[in-house]
Amino acid sequence: INFDIRKNLLEYDEVMNKHREFFYKMRREILLADYDALKRNLEEFVKEAGFNVEDLKRKEEEFGKENFFKIGKYYSLSVFDSFWVDYLETMEHLRDSVKLRAYGNLDPLVEYKREGNFLFKKMISEIKKTIGKGILSIHIKPKREERVKIEGKKVGRNDPCPCGSGKKYKKCCWPKYGY
Repeated sequence: INFDIRKNLLEYDEVMNKHREFFYKMRREILLADYDALKRNLEEFVKEAGFNVEDLKRKEEEFGKENFFKIGKYYSLSVFDSFWVDYLETMEHLRDSVKLRAYGNLDPLVEYKREGNFLFKKMISEIKKTIGKGILSIHIKPKREERVKIEGKKVGRNDPCPCGSGKKYKKCCWPKYGY
């Protein structure tokens, strides 16, 4: 009995293993990609999402080559990882639900393979579309200037402003720097 249980479990795991190998191969390509390989992948993803590659080239010019590479790699990997976690949970639920199909004279393993492959192909397509759409919607905000802390004696509201304007601090610089 234990042998049959392990054999059955192994058959289900083989489906997941094929998906895992393919998924990690794609993920590894992104992770180890140089600039040109990453750009080719992103161009493919942008086309898959239904956008123009020229939009990606504008983003590349906007970000600069180094930032474009870092952002593209980081964003792609984060999308891959989040979809993979969701996929694993979905496959776990699928494994539980196909067991009930045995009552309808359907082989649960065949149903698991069929639906699992469909879900996997759909996930890969969604990953590409999400990366393609998302990379074009990323915006870099300019770095905000940090407030300069004035060292030394605290200026009172009615004291002359330290900027040298001759006005009272509350009428000059206090609205900008103080509260």
